Amino acid sequence: MRIPGSKSIAAGRSIRLLNVVLGVVLCAYSVALIWQQVHGPHRGHAFHFHLVLGSAEALSASLFLVWQRPAGVALLFIIAIGALFHLLNGQVSSLGTLAIYFAAVLTVITNSSVRRLANEDATSDEGLDI
Repeated sequence: MRIPGSKSIAAGRSIRLLNVVLGVVLCAYSVALIWQQVHGPHRGHAFHFHLVLGSAEALSASLFLVWQRPAGVALLFIIAIGALFHLLNGQVSSLGTLAIYFAAVLTVITNSSVRRLANEDATSDEGLDI
């Protein structure tokens, strides 16, 4: 008893789960960064950079839940800028986490067609062999 297309349905659901978790986590971390900057004691040269980057990331992460490709491309750009900023400030330990976020966003935007196909398979009753 096998349902044709069940692998693509599972893959599509996995990609959607990654999409939602990643969007929520990146948005939450971005809001935390903004909050930390606004309520922190320091107003150095990085203050405005963190506010702009955190705001752009929060907006892109929110939009990533609905429009994976355009918001995902924006997130890739923002994560790359963040990685460069960390690298220039000698904070190499953060690069691994940013690389994982980058890879996860890239996975979601390159596999959004798999998810779309899975949704089409799930809504059609054709091909059920039960």
